[in-house]
Amino acid sequence: MVVDGLGEIPKEDAHLRDQIVALLPRGLTQFKFLCSSGLARTEIASLDKLRRSSLPLSPFTPGEALLFFGSQVLPSSVDELYAVSKGVPGELATFKRLLDSGTDPKHLIETLPTTQPQLFEIEWNAIDDTDQLQMEALAILVHDRTKHTLDDLAAILDVSRERIDVALRPLGPRR
Repeated sequence: MVVDGLGEIPKEDAHLRDQIVALLPRGLTQFKFLCSSGLARTEIASLDKLRRSSLPLSPFTPGEALLFFGSQVLPSSVDELYAVSKGVPGELATFKRLLDSGTDPKHLIETLPTTQPQLFEIEWNAIDDTDQLQMEALAILVHDRTKHTLDDLAAILDVSRERIDVALRPLGPRR
């Protein structure tokens, strides 16, 4: 299991971090955990007692970034996306999601943000908070641990599959 972001939780919300850790099935030998943190210590006593190793997160090389985007973007555009992201996989993945959702590569490059919150804001702009059906479908997807198909969402929300598809289409491809 990969547990990411524990080190990002502010100290004033440490109780939330402790709740997350308490939910991990640490006593079962068939589970292994990869916890990421920029800190030498997690500041979680129960985790600091466990065996740990430091592994740096390697950025993509320019060639790997080119392979990651494939034919979706011109090589010169990949170079620009790579330069802004410094090869960080998470940022490259955000750019890819934006492109997958229909954002024009030229427009993306012209408006490239420089911080992670700005990247999230670009992705969130696709959400239409006046579309009640879209908001309800997103609420189900965000809060229910079960994977849902369009048919599932249509049945839960008592609408046609086509209406769900139309409501979610602006948010990008569904896999």
